[in-house]
Amino acid sequence: MVAVDGSDERRRVARVAAWLVGTIACACAPALGRPFTPPEDGGPPWTELTSRHFVVRTDLTETQGQEVVAALEQGYGLLADVAFPFEARPDGRTVVLVTRSREEYELLAPPGTAGFFRRQLDPALPSLHFYGGPTEAAQVTMLHELAHRFTNFYYPGAPRWVHEGLAEYYSTAVLAGGKALFGRHPPGLRFRPGMLWDQQQTAKGAIVWVPTGSVPIVETMIATSPRDFSGRADQPGEEQSEARRVIANYAGAWALVHFLKSTSTYESRFASFLSALGAGESPEQAWQAGFGTVARTELEAEFQRYLNDRTHMVLRTDYVPPAQPPAAARTMTADEVHLLWAAIRPWTDAAALRQARADVGAALAIAPRSADARLWLARLEVAEGKPAEAERNLRLALELRPDDERALLELFRLYDAQLDVGADGQRDFGRTDALLPALQRSATLSLTHNAVAWHLAWERGRLDEALPYASTAVRDFSCFECFDTLAFVMAKKGAFSQAFKMQSIALNTMPDGYFDADVLARWESYRQAATAGK
Repeated sequence: MVAVDGSDERRRVARVAAWLVGTIACACAPALGRPFTPPEDGGPPWTELTSRHFVVRTDLTETQGQEVVAALEQGYGLLADVAFPFEARPDGRTVVLVTRSREEYELLAPPGTAGFFRRQLDPALPSLHFYGGPTEAAQVTMLHELAHRFTNFYYPGAPRWVHEGLAEYYSTAVLAGGKALFGRHPPGLRFRPGMLWDQQQTAKGAIVWVPTGSVPIVETMIATSPRDFSGRADQPGEEQSEARRVIANYAGAWALVHFLKSTSTYESRFASFLSALGAGESPEQAWQAGFGTVARTELEAEFQRYLNDRTHMVLRTDYVPPAQPPAAARTMTADEVHLLWAAIRPWTDAAALRQARADVGAALAIAPRSADARLWLARLEVAEGKPAEAERNLRLALELRPDDERALLELFRLYDAQLDVGADGQRDFGRTDALLPALQRSATLSLTHNAVAWHLAWERGRLDEALPYASTAVRDFSCFECFDTLAFVMAKKGAFSQAFKMQSIALNTMPDGYFDADVLARWESYRQAATAGK
């Protein structure tokens, strides 16, 4: 790659994440009628487009949908061919939702975003959401999440600052004139010397000015934990200071990755560091492999000079994306559309649950014998605290489609969460034991393997039976819960060093904005046990 001066790069309108400034500047599609008007009531048809790496569901026109898929595949190729040019590549498809209007998107999304990633109940559901076509704002979000996917695949043991730094670094990649450019500033983020924060509203959107004095020094950054990238205000009035701390950590992660990748003295060392992570070395061992002979004072002095420099280098290399065939397209049926709407609504309050229930009811009215509708109705009833009704609908789903893995899994989870204590004081595993053989026979999803492994290990203490399921589940490198389960099994078997390694992966591959205190607590206990065992 060739380094060029980034100060002359044209600034583009793009995402400013909600956790950053609470606003967004983007190219927005115009409103097109009442949001989420059903197809049977005159609303636009919904199309499902399937390409090599993506499944896109959208109410844009099919032509616009093809443009979205082409942009997604181009982004995937840019990362796979240039940023992560390895022979092995992550398989599977990312499921994407693209709504035609901002009004529709805002009914689903966190406030102040142009795109977001959401963990879902079902692997067939959209995880990446944006609106209005492949806008520049949406492409930043898309590239950020894809970069996480590649980092999870190649460097699962990477610390969180590497995950976030690489994702931010590659999120602003662009193609221009047969060149791929990497390393432009994250949208809406700039550095200023000193300790004073500032926010500026421009014609192109909001900019947060992060004081360089708030950015962690190198030694602090490489010792950060996942918790440092998730705001946790413990007292009233701490929200602003905590938000700024998290912003400074994200900005610092981008800055350190950018510094190491664009400084000739350290570029090869950073590559060696990543290579050691990919080979399974711990972050501490990998850092020693790459930077062990570098004086920390020298590294820090150069990093501080970089932070206070008003220009940053952009890496440029020749790249022409390969031609992509059109995606396979089909019009979704009306009942499928209603179930999609039910699934993607945020089930965070009673109003959202009522609307989701109405969506499922509409799907059942259109397709009374829909096993999928019964499955989603059961999931809603679990969320509403109605286990008996959920069990009835899961049984109906299985009558309609016997041995359906997702329905079996939901029923098993329901029973697992309701284990009763018998007269003898022992837990009654009758219902889970009756269902377990069928679930084991049907297991293909990582979620299923993980549920079986966790039940066998946590509830039953049958570690040797749990281990194969836990080991299979982590083949889904994006499933942090699967690594948590495998770590638990290893810890129970006394392999604390391996447990600590797997739990570190669980922590570091959690999605942006998500935090699980139990996972952190287990990580700390395994760390202590592994240290004591040395």
